[in-house]
Amino acid sequence: MNKKKNILVIDDNHNNLLLMCRMLEDEGYNTFSANSGELALASLEDNIPDIILLDILMPEMDGFEVCKQIKQIEKLVEIPIIFLTAANKIADKLNGFKLGAVDYISKPFEKEELLARIKTHLALRESQIVLIKTNKELILAKEKTVESEERFRTLFTNSHAVMLLINPKSGNILDANKAAEKYYGYTHTQFIDELFIHNLNTLTQKEIKEEMDLALKGEKGYFSFKHKLANGKVRDVEVYSGKVAFNNNEVLFSIIHDITDRKETQRKLKRSEDLLETTQSISKVGGWEYDVEKDKMYWTKQTYAIHDMAPEEFKYGSRDHIKRGLLCYDEKDRPIIIKAFENCSNNGQAYDLEFPFTT
Repeated sequence: MNKKKNILVIDDNHNNLLLMCRMLEDEGYNTFSANSGELALASLEDNIPDIILLDILMPEMDGFEVCKQIKQIEKLVEIPIIFLTAANKIADKLNGFKLGAVDYISKPFEKEELLARIKTHLALRESQIVLIKTNKELILAKEKTVESEERFRTLFTNSHAVMLLINPKSGNILDANKAAEKYYGYTHTQFIDELFIHNLNTLTQKEIKEEMDLALKGEKGYFSFKHKLANGKVRDVEVYSGKVAFNNNEVLFSIIHDITDRKETQRKLKRSEDLLETTQSISKVGGWEYDVEKDKMYWTKQTYAIHDMAPEEFKYGSRDHIKRGLLCYDEKDRPIIIKAFENCSNNGQAYDLEFPFTT
């Protein structure tokens, strides 16, 4: 029987924690939670989860800083982190991926989507663990080569993850599992008799050789490529690749995961954000967003320009935006603006005010 997976949920909202933990436990997962970044980091000293769900907007230590600190701890660096965000800002999401998150989910989220993402990244993490474990076993136990290769063969053949064995010297594909045949659209015979990795990878042969050398030396294990299928379609993929012993030779064992939909979502979000920013810039219209629950204020680039201020002057999401923004209005007008803002944030009462503005 498979061991229950452990999930750490980090969110400063108590109700969100209870709701999410209950939902995950109903699906058969073990959960533990933390309502702040500091408590989360402390709990990770003794409890290592299989995956982490991390809210971005938290007081004192936000999700980005928590993710950054987790990725600096050797025993935690490989744990998949999925960001939960209500902000829906492309910059936030791109920053999350840069810091090492594997995915993001926008609040409010659909239960089915959250569970599907968790299942996908747990499966991918298991494949990584198998790759690392198998490689260590083959290196440290050469006298058990035959036994290890048989176990590896069973894993390779039966896995639902797309897997390839590649000759790093020639680039020809030594073997492909059934999942690879289904994904790429080639038969097993075509893979081992006809295909080289450059028939799949859109990089030049020289670039592919350089990347394979890095994987062979253990200097790099994660790659982002574009792979061509038998039908001519090109898909975005992420590849985990490492050296293993196979038939007394060093070969590259690669696990391929399709991320085309994720990349397209990122591109659409970026285009939408850029269009909005361009429109605001041309029309000289600024915009801001206030998170009532977390008391966070966010400005667009054009809003900073209108105030003749720079984003670097502010802590991300701080109330200083409100305080310094008010200084651009006449002192007698400020109480009116503050009252209208409070009525809006507390009671949902819209307002439309017009006052002289100076920078």
